[in-house]
Amino acid sequence: MGELKFLSLQGISRIKELPRSIGMLKKLVVLDLKDCYNLEELSEDISSLTKLRYLDISNCYLLGKMPKELSALSELQVFKGFIIGDPQRKNLGTLEDLKRLKMLKKLTIIATRNDFPTPEDLGTFLELEALQNLTIAWGVQPKDAEAGKSSKLGPSLHGKSTESSGRELTEKLNLKKLDLQCFPYSTPTWLTPDILPKLEKLYIRGGNFTTLKKGTWNVKALRLKYLSGMKTNWRELKESFPGLDYLERVKCPGITLCPCDENGVWQKPKT
Repeated sequence: MGELKFLSLQGISRIKELPRSIGMLKKLVVLDLKDCYNLEELSEDISSLTKLRYLDISNCYLLGKMPKELSALSELQVFKGFIIGDPQRKNLGTLEDLKRLKMLKKLTIIATRNDFPTPEDLGTFLELEALQNLTIAWGVQPKDAEAGKSSKLGPSLHGKSTESSGRELTEKLNLKKLDLQCFPYSTPTWLTPDILPKLEKLYIRGGNFTTLKKGTWNVKALRLKYLSGMKTNWRELKESFPGLDYLERVKCPGITLCPCDENGVWQKPKT
């Protein structure tokens, strides 16, 4: 199968690991492992897939760590399901290992630590110059016993790390789309229009998020869902998002006076 370019094992729940021979598929461009619920480990031989452009390991809930060898996938453009785990665990791949992926355009992260992103993490995002689409989901913990004991999730981390993150990040991110899910703290100081001047789509779903930093955003599409603590109104949103074309507001009782339809959607009238 040396000429194979596309391999999808999506949804095959009995797969626990990939064979080492996966590294022999030198021409593989797409590897889809989404929904392989019992996959426990990614072989380090994945580093041999140097032509890989698309890797999806999302919804693989037993994966407790990432191999550091992922840094060898220099042509990777889309990576879904990268796990941010406990930095104290040995031989654990970290976000910093992705710095060499200069072609990475889309990244989906599962964060099992509430202190993510740290100042170091934000610095890594700056080095991923091609990155335009970033999704971060917090609070999904691996079912690995060792990881479960060592992961430090808790309200004591809320806000503390974000203050230092905001002070230390002064450069601008190139992101055009940012999707934050189950946000663990209320007001991240790094989420500002000055740091994200190119952002066109901002989605915030669930969690403890309450406040967006004031400023003038260039965002055109804004989706706010299941944010029980966020309080604002239509006038304030229009002041912060003057170029808004699309708003979706779902189960956000504190966001008031928005001219949304029965589905919680407002769209700018066409002229």
